[in-house]
Amino acid sequence: MICKSCKKQIEDDIALCPHCGKVQKKNLSSQMPGSLRAIPLRSWVCIVVLIAALIISAAVFAYSRRPGPFVTESATIYSVTNDGKIAFYYNGKRLDCPFDLGEKLIRQSRSMSGKVQAFMDADALYLVDKKGVRQVTDKVEHYQLSASGDFLAYVNSVGELYRYTRSSGKSVRIDYNVLSGNLCVSSDGTLVYLKEETAGNVMYYCTGKKPQKYAEGDRYPLSVSDGAKKIYTLDGSKNLYYGNGKKELRIGENVDATVYLSADASDILFSSGGASYVYTGGKEAVKLADAVLSPVTCMYLSACSSLPFLSDDTTAICIGLRALRSKFYMDADKNLYYVNKKYGAQKLKDGVETAICAVNGKRVYYVCDNQLTVCASNGKSSVIAEDAGQFAMSKNGRYLYYVDSSGVLWSKHGRMRAKQIAEQADRFSVSGSDYLFYTTVRDESARDLYALRGGGKPRLISESITEYRVGTSAAYYRTQDALFFGKGKNKFKEQD
Repeated sequence: MICKSCKKQIEDDIALCPHCGKVQKKNLSSQMPGSLRAIPLRSWVCIVVLIAALIISAAVFAYSRRPGPFVTESATIYSVTNDGKIAFYYNGKRLDCPFDLGEKLIRQSRSMSGKVQAFMDADALYLVDKKGVRQVTDKVEHYQLSASGDFLAYVNSVGELYRYTRSSGKSVRIDYNVLSGNLCVSSDGTLVYLKEETAGNVMYYCTGKKPQKYAEGDRYPLSVSDGAKKIYTLDGSKNLYYGNGKKELRIGENVDATVYLSADASDILFSSGGASYVYTGGKEAVKLADAVLSPVTCMYLSACSSLPFLSDDTTAICIGLRALRSKFYMDADKNLYYVNKKYGAQKLKDGVETAICAVNGKRVYYVCDNQLTVCASNGKSSVIAEDAGQFAMSKNGRYLYYVDSSGVLWSKHGRMRAKQIAEQADRFSVSGSDYLFYTTVRDESARDLYALRGGGKPRLISESITEYRVGTSAAYYRTQDALFFGKGKNKFKEQD
């Protein structure tokens, strides 16, 4: 036969021309396996669509099951004072500390996960992680730990600004003549700080090694995101600004005492003139309600204690929420609200004593007039218990624990009837791994510690304890003789 491309003589049954490499369509189908030739084109399309649907379903399932990046639990590092000295523990292991810390720390800060801590004593600045306690530098005027715990920025006594990287253990000088107390550091090491110059104070930001000028005048940095893409600042007149290093926008005036920041610096909640506003982007902030609101958080979303010092009458609180747009809020009069961008603020209940938001943010549990109630975002509510005081919930949201006025501890699972766990429960806490730890009264100075998980049977952990604390997946407790650590049903071990 003749190749239609190069017009040369080729064999009759060949699929590709040996001279020009062109496909011979006439002979291509004859070289395919019979089973494949027998499948019609429509069937091939159905097979491809089915495989794509399976891949997409698997990806959606994996995405829905992933842990939220800002959902955090109780601090992993635990510090105790033994014989007049401070000791640090990480998941039950005593950390190596070659320093004599005494028993008083000037200031402590921790990362959002609780796995990294920074603190000062009278002599130096230290960092604590699972590797141990290390000294960063001598005594400093001010320091700031990033929410991730990977970076530590500090200003020494002569006004020099340094950035310390935890992975390498090295400090790099960034600038000089920096004013102490006005400093922010993001999870990737981006800095915002105030510097004193001859013409006045100037705010700078630094994403690498070279600082860049941001704004002039007295400013208080509130938050900075990775790469300085989002920077929130306050001036001396309490005006709130949003910028990204290239342009700046004033989004609030005469801002009141407390502002709330989402963990990724995407949203900011503030109040001005007795009204609350939220800024999520765009040209201006959105008014939520004619009341000063504060977010109702989940018990597993911890506030980051590493925050910039602003002034005696202004406080910034960074909470572990993805966003502040559609959440539950409370005002100073204990009124409970649900706020979303479309309908604004809707009052759900007056005179709420305590409120906790579910992990998914779709429900809120609250106590009012000794009634424990659950309320959804659409305003529908149902009473869980007629007599309740303190309460807590498991991280998976399946179990709810509460104590009535008689001191009886109850457990409730879904729509099932409440189950009595213990009488005369003194205190209870839920760990991040959903273990309930509670104490019963033995005498005025000692308690018995119990643990259970879900609907299981309570187990006595120890008698006559003096104190205990729940960590990420376990608990520490102390008797008159020693300190113990354990995880759920595993045996608790005595610490050194």
